[in-house]
Amino acid sequence: MYIAWIQTSIRYLIYSLMENRYKIAVGSDQSVILELLVAKKKRYARYILLTTASVIFLIPVIIILVLFLPSGEPLQFGILFSFIISWLCGGYLFRLYLWNTYGREVYVFGTRKLTYYANYRLMKDRYKEWSYSKIDIYYLSNNEVFPISCLQNESVEYLHQTQSSVCFILNGEEIVVSHIQLSLAEVIDIYSQCIPSLYNKRWIAN
Repeated sequence: MYIAWIQTSIRYLIYSLMENRYKIAVGSDQSVILELLVAKKKRYARYILLTTASVIFLIPVIIILVLFLPSGEPLQFGILFSFIISWLCGGYLFRLYLWNTYGREVYVFGTRKLTYYANYRLMKDRYKEWSYSKIDIYYLSNNEVFPISCLQNESVEYLHQTQSSVCFILNGEEIVVSHIQLSLAEVIDIYSQCIPSLYNKRWIAN
């Protein structure tokens, strides 16, 4: 009994020390900004991505500098096309590196409008926007969405170990699902912090 109590206390302590993978802030225009941070892959995997991207991107440049510039020969279409494919592949791998190192999803709750974009630190994806008058936050389980209230009887261990996307229910119909998954405990925290803030705004219908 005593050992079980110690084990439970240690688990609670570990959970309390874990760094949250989300940030919530209020913008200068009183919008609510939610950022979901990507779970960083192992360092060696990210370095392999970066090295591969650099090699694939630089090989055509080296070939041009060494073979074509000194001789003054024009680039043939086939060679140029292969260089372009190489640069696109290198750019894609570099983008993967940025996402797995610095990636975050950003949701901005403005005046009856939800704006989303993916932030790679050095670049951003195109913006997506949805209009709404009512909003709620659900969690995802087996490809179905459920209200946060369904988790009230779950254990602390389950909430910290189970991953879920953050689901935004707009106007009771449209569903916006995050690509990044967080622990259910973090989804609950986001719900408890965001929803009261949003409904305190005059531009949200109660």
